Amino acid sequence: MAKLCSRTEAGGGFADPDRVRQEAERRREEEDRWAPATLLPPEAFSDVEATRRDFERLCDPGAGTGRHAAAVHRRVMSSCAGWRRRPTAEEFYEAVRATRPTVREQAIVDMWGREATFQELLEAWAQRAYTDRQLVRALHLADFDCGDRIREINQWATKY
Repeated sequence: MAKLCSRTEAGGGFADPDRVRQEAERRREEEDRWAPATLLPPEAFSDVEATRRDFERLCDPGAGTGRHAAAVHRRVMSSCAGWRRRPTAEEFYEAVRATRPTVREQAIVDMWGREATFQELLEAWAQRAYTDRQLVRALHLADFDCGDRIREINQWATKY
């Protein structure tokens, strides 16, 4: 076992070696909520667009789709109220597909990753705002680092 600290080695320490071993094993078995998360590569995710049936099952019948996705519009209106120039659903649509995103496009994608609820993520997919692979690629390009959301998105992976 690795050296814990001079106090534990000297016998006057705070840690019981058995408890340290048990904790190390527990951490290996349980995902640590506070540990940094790594977003899986885009290739691990589906590039399939939502079907009409997916849309009907998850969205209101009159909801906009694609560049005019209603879920994106609602989130942008709520989360970007303080922006000097509030983004649009169409701008988000372009940002998710950008191969060399601008700082603004990265900020829009980052906002979506942090602020959208799980339901909004699903609705936007069903409204054909993006595929899972497109969203993950955009999050990578935006240097997205929100651990809880990354863990949630990684569960959608179809490979690995």
